[in-house]
Amino acid sequence: WAKDNLLAEGYDAFKIWVTGNTVIDALLWGIERVKSPSLPELKQIPESDRILLLTAHRRESWGEPLYAICRALRQILAEESGLWAVIPVHKNPAVREIMAKELYGISKVILCEPLDYPDFIWAMKRSTLILSDSGGIQEEATAIKKPVLVLREVTERPEALNSGTAILVGHDTEKIVEESLRLLRSNEAYEELVERSGYPFGTGDAAKKIVAAIKEAAQKGYLRDVLGGGIK
Repeated sequence: WAKDNLLAEGYDAFKIWVTGNTVIDALLWGIERVKSPSLPELKQIPESDRILLLTAHRRESWGEPLYAICRALRQILAEESGLWAVIPVHKNPAVREIMAKELYGISKVILCEPLDYPDFIWAMKRSTLILSDSGGIQEEATAIKKPVLVLREVTERPEALNSGTAILVGHDTEKIVEESLRLLRSNEAYEELVERSGYPFGTGDAAKKIVAAIKEAAQKGYLRDVLGGGIK
């Protein structure tokens, strides 16, 4: 998608290398090394129980959409025993006030401060399902083959949708519940989604590809032209 868009804008093919995202490099490097969380609340989750990881912070999620997301989560938890919701709550008051009002005190709901990266990696790896409006998490979830329900009406990551790992559900309570329960209850549906997913954002070697691309450009004598940009 990215290369096609650049070509459509008129950039020369020799100026384009598809490398993947270095965020995926960091994720896959870290995920092999993080064995347990540091946050006490996460340590209390029994190994036999499942985790639903939820993040929501974008402006289009504020207000009624966030209430709809919270309603969906309450219904999912009411219908699924042995399921925990881990929710790193964004610092914005527009998010914190609604999250606290709608979810505080509910059994198996962990409302916590934004997690440090190792704990967040652990939460993604340990989760069965991710609900998020984050663009970055769409990429990361795809890389580790975790189903992610995208809490947005549109996404600028069509690669995630095409890979099969991400499903666009918007802020529709009924749709969020329906898709969540389908994946939580059907091993067949879950495995089908995971098996057909690819690696559109990289396989952990983006940094190496970037270095190789720079070397190639330098050796061929057109590094100045590449870095200079411009459309021909």
